[in-house]
Amino acid sequence: MIFSKKCKQTEQATLTVPYFPRIAELLRAKKYNDAMVVLGDASRDYFVRMNKATDTIPGQDAAIMIKLFRHMASELERADPQAAKIATAMKNINLPPIDYRRTK
Repeated sequence: MIFSKKCKQTEQATLTVPYFPRIAELLRAKKYNDAMVVLGDASRDYFVRMNKATDTIPGQDAAIMIKLFRHMASELERADPQAAKIATAMKNINLPPIDYRRTK
């Protein structure tokens, strides 16, 4: 396992609807705090999902995973320029902290 990860899954995580339309709706209504709550929920949900996929990867391969995640982000930006533009606009938004601890 690369890291020991502590992250509480939210009730929203059981839904199959995308988060972003709700965030955009809240932003249009100038409900910024509510939008941040939904963004935090989405971040935790997707982190938990990704954690399940990476949980069995050895710690010695952490550098490979970092390279892979950066590559995936670049490919997502290339494949969906509109999403890349929105992600750039969200650059200064701080996501909830993730507790990474190295394990053997």
